Amino acid sequence: MPIPALVDLAQVDFSRVNVYNHVFEDILSSIKKQFCSMNVTRQALGLGVQDSVTGWFQKLYSPSTIEMLILPKSAQSQALNLGYWVNMDALGFAIDPVNIYDLIVDSISRNWEIKTVQPHFVGDDFYFFVCDLKELPLYG
Repeated sequence: MPIPALVDLAQVDFSRVNVYNHVFEDILSSIKKQFCSMNVTRQALGLGVQDSVTGWFQKLYSPSTIEMLILPKSAQSQALNLGYWVNMDALGFAIDPVNIYDLIVDSISRNWEIKTVQPHFVGDDFYFFVCDLKELPLYG
């Protein structure tokens, strides 16, 4: 099953609940069979000690392993005085809880920052999160 078909499968018509009651599990199992593992490292953002001069809190990240499907969306390039700057963004599909500004490190060591998180429900049942990701090329 090609990748665009999987994205279309994730955007199902929720009025047909009996037909699509295990959408995310179907997507992950199909991807795992054809491509690779979807294990990524989630670095959850937390706040540490407050700086006495600026009043800003220190950022702390606690790593954990979750399953997330990352599908690239687009790339934007900008011509600057120092050269070209390319911004990559992607969609992330996850069952595990994620928050805005958490960092994701994928299997090829690309760093992503979560910009938005949208939970998807069928009735009262939670199915998966859809996250907008922004690549951090200079991070790490």
